[in-house]
Amino acid sequence: MAVFGAPCGDEGAARGSVRAAIEIINHVDVLNASAEIRETSAGIGLHRGEVETAAVYDQIKEQIAAEPLPPATVKGRSAAVRLYKVGGARGRSA
Repeated sequence: MAVFGAPCGDEGAARGSVRAAIEIINHVDVLNASAEIRETSAGIGLHRGEVETAAVYDQIKEQIAAEPLPPATVKGRSAAVRLYKVGGARGRSA
């Protein structure tokens, strides 16, 4: 688990968390291509405080390309939550 902006959040925390997630996924892809590890995949979920992930999306939508997905029920939540698939930073490939 990684924590960004704790204990006091800042405007860059949402962007930093999404960029870190992109870098992790990209690094797993590089390792898979190099055969240094047994082929694996990684999935990363982001959450910001007491609010839905839409709040993270609202903070980073100008800098990060993301595609809305259908709402889904997730562990620990009784109501469906909004999900987004991150494509990468705008203006450069992910």
